[in-house]
Amino acid sequence: MELRVPDYYEQFQCIASACQDNCCIGWEIDIDEESEQRYRQVTGSFGMWLRDSIQNQGELSCFRLVGERCAFLNDENLCDLILNLGVDALCQVCRDHPRFTETFGALRETGVGLCCEEAARLLLSHEEAIAFCARETEEEPVMDECDPERLRVMLEVRTVLFTVMQNRSIAMAKRMYMALELGEAVQSALETGDLARISAVLREEHRKIEMQPEQTDVISLMKRWVEVFSQYEAINESWTALLNQTKQLLSRPEKEVRERVRQFRAAMSASAHEWEHLMVYFLFRYFLKSVYTGDCLTPIQLAVVSCILIGLLDLTCFMEQGGVAQEGRIRVAGLYSKEMEYSEENWAALEEAMIFDSPFFSGQIKAILSQFRGRD
Repeated sequence: MELRVPDYYEQFQCIASACQDNCCIGWEIDIDEESEQRYRQVTGSFGMWLRDSIQNQGELSCFRLVGERCAFLNDENLCDLILNLGVDALCQVCRDHPRFTETFGALRETGVGLCCEEAARLLLSHEEAIAFCARETEEEPVMDECDPERLRVMLEVRTVLFTVMQNRSIAMAKRMYMALELGEAVQSALETGDLARISAVLREEHRKIEMQPEQTDVISLMKRWVEVFSQYEAINESWTALLNQTKQLLSRPEKEVRERVRQFRAAMSASAHEWEHLMVYFLFRYFLKSVYTGDCLTPIQLAVVSCILIGLLDLTCFMEQGGVAQEGRIRVAGLYSKEMEYSEENWAALEEAMIFDSPFFSGQIKAILSQFRGRD
């Protein structure tokens, strides 16, 4: 089997008590059956405490929370389970987090999730274009419904998307616009069932894409986006507060909002690569699922909408604080990921919105991008 990871993957290491947004706070941590069986056999006073700290919820077991904290997170923000039994004693969720893995037949892809402060820092502080490293492993390919030819074609599509997103001679908004146009063209070809057409589409389409001017009231459109995000179940009160502040910002006179956006973009001009990295992250994590779903446009919409929404939240922080340092942008990206990506219900609802809720249709997203294009 081939294993593919982003080039910063091996640099990731949990920063433990130094983390400002500890992943052992505010989450219910599910325990896999094998780990639970091991925990039942631990002896002594720690074993008794361990078993008392496991609670059953239907068919699942999880660690008891004390307030919002895992019962094993001590006052120094270190894990008592590791301190007493070693890192190998961690359950599957704790061993893997924030790593994610997707398997497509003979290909396995692994990365680190944006919800983790250190993972977000590695991604956003990476100044060069993100590359991917591949190696062969001794694992056997997974026998699933992955069509090898469709996988080959969708890998080709994603490679072109990465190339477009990492072309720094083109304004970021236009790169996102081009990604959506490519997605529309490829989706159209996919729906005919003619995979051979897709290679021709890729050769022709991205060379001739030009942004079309739109007359849409994009300020109201973005405000509608924020209202939709506000309807999803929130994990953290600071998320709700930030969305409310963003709605208030977008409710100001249009001329003022556009001037705020201009100021923000000028201040962020040296950090445009961060949006590039976010797009590559979302495309790497979600695009190849189209091999199974037959829908390659929705993951592109999700990537672009996610980046624009994170940008709006950064804009709000910029206006509230008179600037937004990279640490602040890392916090905002991680907060978005925790509230959306790491809530199965919220992410599924957002995916549905891309398909059924008109403010998130590709044409509406492109209207926003065309009005805030910037310069090539």
